This record gives sequence, C-alpha cells and structure tokens, in this order.
Amino acid sequence: MSKHTKGPFKAHVTRPSWYGMEAKFFEVTDANGVVLAFIKEWSDAAQESQANTKLFAAAPELLEALRQITREYRRVRSADMSHEETENIVCVEAALKAMAKATA
Repeated sequence: MSKHTKGPFKAHVTRPSWYGMEAKFFEVTDANGVVLAFIKEWSDAAQESQANTKLFAAAPELLEALRQITREYRRVRSADMSHEETENIVCVEAALKAMAKATA
C-alpha cells in the first residue's frame, strides 16, 4: 500500500497576485494546512477547475468509502458466494481497481 497524505483534505479559493495580476486559484490542503494541489481557474474552464479541486479534496473519504463498501459486501456475501464469485461482480471489480490505482 502506498504512503499517501492522510485526510481529511480541504478545498479553498485563493486570490494571490500572479505575474502582477490578481488571479483565482483553488487549493487543496491537508489537515495541517499544507498545500497539496494548486489549481489555476481558467476562464474557459472555471467550473471544471473547481470540480477537480472538490474531487481531489474528497479523495481520502472516497477511498475509505470504497474500502468499507467492499469489506461489507464481502462479509455479507461470504456465506452465499466463494471469494472468486465475489471478485467477479462488476461493481466490486470497479471498486477494487479504483483502490488499487489509488494505492499502487
């Protein structure tokens, strides 16, 4: 498992001076206020920049939710299905792939 920054993360809007002009940026910080991502808002993609910032900030909670869902699913289904059958269910496969991508 990879060693990533522990959540929670927070999304912030900041307006620093950028090349002598005020610019709008989105920041993602960890629980200690350390900046993890700094995303410039471009006028033609303002909503996308903000949405990406929110997604980044939600990453720790999303990863933990996937872990809980797959753990609970396996627990509930273990009486009825083998491990191999549980792994072949599409939503479980998708969750496992996403977790592997996040922790590889």
